[in-house]
This record gives sequence, structure tokens and C-alpha cells, in this order.
Amino acid sequence: MKKLLYLSFIALALFACRKNEPDDLFGGKTPEQRFEQSQAELRQELTSPQQGWKFVYHTNENFGNFIFLMKFTPEGFVSMASDATLPGTPKSSKYEIKWGQGTLLSFTTKNYLHELSDAKKGIPGVGFAGDFEFVYFGKEGNKLKFRTQRKKTEQFVYFEPATAQDWADIETLSKNINTLEENSDKYYFKVENNGVTTYYNMEYDSRNILLTPLSDPNTTLRATVSSSKAGITFNPALTLQGKTFTELVCDNSTTPPTYKATVDGVTAEAFFSQFPPDEFVSDDYKDIGTKYKQLLFFGDPLAQYSSETFVQNVLKIDNTKSFSRIYFVFDKNTGKCDVTLLYAFPNKSNLSRIVYTYDYEFKNKRLFLSNPQFTTNGTTDIALWRAPENADVFAKVTSAINNILSASSEGFYIDKYPKNIKYTNTIYSLTSRSVPTFSFLAYASN
Repeated sequence: MKKLLYLSFIALALFACRKNEPDDLFGGKTPEQRFEQSQAELRQELTSPQQGWKFVYHTNENFGNFIFLMKFTPEGFVSMASDATLPGTPKSSKYEIKWGQGTLLSFTTKNYLHELSDAKKGIPGVGFAGDFEFVYFGKEGNKLKFRTQRKKTEQFVYFEPATAQDWADIETLSKNINTLEENSDKYYFKVENNGVTTYYNMEYDSRNILLTPLSDPNTTLRATVSSSKAGITFNPALTLQGKTFTELVCDNSTTPPTYKATVDGVTAEAFFSQFPPDEFVSDDYKDIGTKYKQLLFFGDPLAQYSSETFVQNVLKIDNTKSFSRIYFVFDKNTGKCDVTLLYAFPNKSNLSRIVYTYDYEFKNKRLFLSNPQFTTNGTTDIALWRAPENADVFAKVTSAINNILSASSEGFYIDKYPKNIKYTNTIYSLTSRSVPTFSFLAYASN
């Protein structure tokens, strides 16, 4: 009898355990069935709103907000607009709902959102620390709740219903912030208070602004920047001359626009200028020919940081050929500057050099080059340069030398470049005053 009671107890226990298996906890549904249900629910939510969804994405404390508008179709397409890059107009791409750490919304083909995970943008190697896959956590009110995937920036993010006005405003938002971003090296900053003007060095990059008074280089203000319908906003607010500034408004009476605001009689302004106002012209030119005797331009990697005017008029020979390097060597004792163009001729193991010597001088804090003359001193393979089959290359040599001369007619501004690129050398930017779109970077060397 005891044995029968014992067996009955075991049977009841096993039955009770079976009733508590995971499938029963979820209404008897298998994991596959639960995913299919969750997938259908999310797809229904994504595709229901007529104006789609608005996603304000603050990836981390290093960047300002990015705004995305999205309309989803049941067939797996998404139309996306954003203030992430110009022009902000809608682009179509694909999305999928997958199973990962849960129900996963994945943007599977490239669109604006992928700009935030591009390691070549924002912080090198990191980008803007954004995701393009999000784990769905259901609804909170009328918002869809997701969790990001990157461990270092893991957070909950929300899609909220978009409005027709959101779609009408997105190109303005994109223009307001990206015009400043794309022309940041030509923007300058000042604050006016009771007739006194204070100038600031302004560094703007990757939705960050840094302001350093010219009169106090040891004090720097920093804020992340986001777009607004009126202009740009700061977080945290910037305190300038004792006043708090949360926003600068676009003044489109100038092209590109001026960004400005006035708080209690104090006016802050970011303004565009093709060349530096006198207050901003540095003394960096003094290093050239003294501290550093050479400025070395390498097509790789510096071409991508130089202006298109320089690339087309000096560096590029045709659609398939370019000069590999350009060297500027200064002799302060003679006032001469040797400019060497280096080119890789086919079947030559070494780069060939051709040298022109300019007179150089510094006036008004600018570098002037004049009177270029061909010299055999340093030139190699002259017969090859002048061979009939290389006539196009030699013609470009003459053109490049003359274009450098023309760009120097009102001098070059010389400034230390704030970032290292590939090597540890100090880098200088040279910008023509007479042709403001003519600019390039060069490594300094002895």
C-alpha cells in the first residue's frame, strides 16, 4: 500500500512539473509561435500610423541628438528622412524583424541611420556610436520601446508617432545643422557686450562645439549641438559673458547663414568668412622655414582633407593619374622655396621628381610665393618627364606650378591643423586668400 501511495505521489509531482514547463507559462505556445506573434505585433505597430514614427536618437554624451522619421510598409520597406546629413530628404531601404536577444528590428540596407555606425565618421574608429538593430520591448503609452545592442552605449530608446509637421520640418532641421557642420572651418565666433567684442576660436565637429577665448587660451567651453527649427541648440547651455545661451538662430540674410542670439543685451554669433578676420590670423606662419624647413603633402591620406580646387588644379593629372607627393622646402637664408612634384611613372621602381624654385616671403602673416623657375637640382629622370608619351604629365606639371603661383597672389594663411592624421607630425593647413576654395594640408618636417 505504501508503495502504491508513493508512486501516486510521484505521478502527481510529475504532472505538476509538466504543468509548469515554459511552453505552458506562455499559453502552450512554442518559442517559434511566440516569435511569430511578436513579429506580427511589431509589424502591425510599425506600419499602422499614417505619418510613421519619429526617433530622436541620443547615442551617448559625446554627441547631440539625431532625428529620424520613418514610414514602414508590411512588405519590408522603410522610407526614412533625417537631419543626420544633407539634404534630409526621404530615402527608401529595407528592414527585417528577426529573432536575436528578443524580437529584433533590423535596418538591413543602408539608410541615414547607418551614418551613426560608420567608423569613418564622428570619432575615428567609433563613428557616432549608433546602432541599426534594436530589441523590441513593447509599448509604453503611444510609444514603441526598444533597447540598443552596443554594450558600451546600451540604453532604451523610443519611437513616437510622427506628425505631418515633422515631415515638413525635417529638411530645415537638416540644413540648419549640417550647413554649419560642412563649413565649420570657415565659421568664426564672437560675443558682443556693451560695445566690447570678445573673439573665440571655434572648433565644431561631430555635433560638438568648443569655444576658446582668444584672450584666454586656457579656458574652453564645450557643448553638444542638436538641430532646431530656428537653428541649433546647446546641451549643456553655454554661459557667455555671464549669460546663458541654449540656442542660436539662423539668420538667412547671409549665405551661408549667420547663427546668433541675444540674451539680456549680450549677443553671441557664429559667422561665416571665406578667409580669417584679422583677429583670427595666427602666428603659426613663423614656424615655417625656422622650426620646420619642409612641408610635405602626401596624396594618401591628405588628398581627402584638401579642397577639390587644389586636387583638380594641382594634384590630379587626369581621371586615372595624380602626383603622389608634393614637397615644399624652405631656405630662410636665401628666401627660396623648392617645390617638388613626385610621380610614379610606369615600370619605375622609384618616384621621379621635378623641382621648381620660387622666391618666398611672409607679409601680413601670409606666405607669398613668386617667380617659379625650373631647376635641375633635385630633378630626376628629366628625359622621362619630357618624353612624348608623357606629354600630358609634363603639361600638368606646368599647370600645377602656375596654379600654385596664382593661388599665392594674395598669400597663403598658415595654421596648425588640430588633428593628427596617420602620422605624428605636426600638420599645417595652407589656404589661399585670393582663391579661398584652394586649400591643402601638409606634414611639417625638418
